[in-house]
Amino acid sequence: MSENEPRDIGEIFAEGTEIDRALREAVRQALIRHKRLGQSVVVWQDGKTVWLTPDQIPVDLDEEDQPATPQRPPGAESREAGS
Repeated sequence: MSENEPRDIGEIFAEGTEIDRALREAVRQALIRHKRLGQSVVVWQDGKTVWLTPDQIPVDLDEEDQPATPQRPPGAESREAGS
């Protein structure tokens, strides 16, 4: 299949990688926006909601135009291990 041909939506959902990539990028952009505007965000950490101040938000504003890479807030690893 060439890049210009539409893909089957069922295949995209079954595979999941394009959706995961889009969600990571959307979250990254939202975190960048909040950090740049000096706004806190709420995350789920260690079984509870936690406010992160702008300086605690885990994104690098210098890499704004770079592709999304998974960055997790502190404590995210412990939640995944327990899932």
